[in-house]
Amino acid sequence: MNLLGILFLVIWLGLIAIGLPGLLRMTRLSLPADRRLIEAPAGGWPRVSIIVTACNEERTIAAGLRSLLAIDYPHLEIIAINDRSTDQTGAVMKETARDHPTLTIMEITDLPPGWLGKNHALAKGAAKATGEWLLFTDADVVFHPLALKIAMKHAVCQRLDHLAAAPLMKANGVFLQGLVFLFMFNLMLFFRPQYAKSSRSRAHMGVGAFNLLKKSVYQAVGGHKPIRMRPDDDLKLGRLIKQSGYRQDFAFAEHLLEVEWYPSIREMMRGLEKNTLAPFEYRIPVLMTGLLPLCALYLLPFIGIVMAEGWGRAIYAAMLIASCLSFCLHGRMNWRMVGYYALFPITVPLLLYALARAAWLTWRRGGIMWRGTLYPLEWLKQK
Repeated sequence: MNLLGILFLVIWLGLIAIGLPGLLRMTRLSLPADRRLIEAPAGGWPRVSIIVTACNEERTIAAGLRSLLAIDYPHLEIIAINDRSTDQTGAVMKETARDHPTLTIMEITDLPPGWLGKNHALAKGAAKATGEWLLFTDADVVFHPLALKIAMKHAVCQRLDHLAAAPLMKANGVFLQGLVFLFMFNLMLFFRPQYAKSSRSRAHMGVGAFNLLKKSVYQAVGGHKPIRMRPDDDLKLGRLIKQSGYRQDFAFAEHLLEVEWYPSIREMMRGLEKNTLAPFEYRIPVLMTGLLPLCALYLLPFIGIVMAEGWGRAIYAAMLIASCLSFCLHGRMNWRMVGYYALFPITVPLLLYALARAAWLTWRRGGIMWRGTLYPLEWLKQK
């Protein structure tokens, strides 16, 4: 057991060594102390088209649209798409748009074969957009009024083609918060988005809450057509852009954007049903095989420090410190994350159960259920 502890300690130290240089240099978008620093870049503010889709979101869509309409940006159009809703989402959209000329409402009633609903809606919105830049976002994201100016100023000054920004993830209850942070930790640990801006790295990132990119780049990579059957379309769009040689960056923007990802643990588990298997190309055995070492990586420090004796306990104590340090560093270097790390003995089994449950449901259904539509596995596996 002590040899196993040494092995996992080396792994945790290696993960810190790999991730830390990029984390120290990672972009963070926030309000400057001097608002004059948000003055227009040379050449002025480019025209931006914000594209947002909604399906059966009558309770939240009005607040989301009001947040977009409050954005302080001079050359802006907002395209909101009602994607086959069966409730009053469309009516709420039209009512909101009545007194706002910058807001355009699109109605989608049919889904063509070979497309996921959200991807089809985003592609339709992008085709209608007139902006030099496109911003894909979700209906439940709350924007600071200056968020777009700050992000666009960074994108223009850094000569970027694509900027993905992570919002503040709000959650009700300490265990749901712990689950959300654990999920995001996995994303940071294994995708390494802090290196997305490096041309020498294959790391990439896309964020559904905030994917800002040049329209010319979107068209050059084929838009959403190459990823039309991907529930992880935000990540795959980022990958397409990076692989095509364009300049990309990833930023934390918790002071400018916020979203309640899921209202409850039950809803989080339901939400993970649609995209858990996508990064594994829907190979269920690959996912299931990876769950055991992942469980060991996260839980062994807690088990070892209780069960080991003598100098072995010191090894597991060092592993506990290293894994906690890694969690805090990847968690936006917020030392309050220590409290969420202490929940690992509860949140890790919950997350692994959610992933295993999603795989089992996908196998049982023969596909994924999203926005009221069942997408068969044979469709999802198409390249």
